[in-house]
Amino acid sequence: MEFDFTALYLSSDTLTLQRQAKKSRHQEVLLVPERSFLCQWHVTYLDPQMRLEMEGRPVPANAKVLFVHSKTGQSLCIEEACKVKTMLGFEYEVTATTCLDSHKAEKECNHWIFKTGN
Repeated sequence: MEFDFTALYLSSDTLTLQRQAKKSRHQEVLLVPERSFLCQWHVTYLDPQMRLEMEGRPVPANAKVLFVHSKTGQSLCIEEACKVKTMLGFEYEVTATTCLDSHKAEKECNHWIFKTGN
């Protein structure tokens, strides 16, 4: 069996009635074969008071960060309430939605980690 390892890019665009996630109806996130402005994301430091100081610095391994879509300003989000059954089992829907708590800080569903290990 031979696999085709073509590069795929994480893409998202503004929310419309025709272009939305299937279950949550939030901003859709897709893997696409071609690069465009819709595939541009930036990594943001989790602590809002340190974001300006950390801008442009290397991202530390195993630290919580946010992936923010450059065009829409929405954070990458795991929709825990929206499970999708696939041939590999249940998977969570991934969208571009910034979820804020009562203190206007991003919730756990927007936190991501660059994990390292052997």
